[in-house]
Amino acid sequence: QYYLEVSSPGVERELRTEEHVMACEGWDVEVRLYAPIDGAKTFRGVLLPLGDEGEIRIDANGKELSFPRASVAKIQTYFEF
Repeated sequence: QYYLEVSSPGVERELRTEEHVMACEGWDVEVRLYAPIDGAKTFRGVLLPLGDEGEIRIDANGKELSFPRASVAKIQTYFEF
């Protein structure tokens, strides 16, 4: 007897590799940093293509933000229910 289990990374998934990031361009993401910038460690916006030096770029309400990859603790997609 066997049981088939089906799993999915889900709607909100962590983007761990550069390929994951490139595949999710245009999606809503949450970027968490190791150290705060202007008092904030978490930023949300639409994921833009990677920068020339591999930096993570997002459009946060019309303002483009860029984060060096080394400063990013976690990137994940998000969905507001």
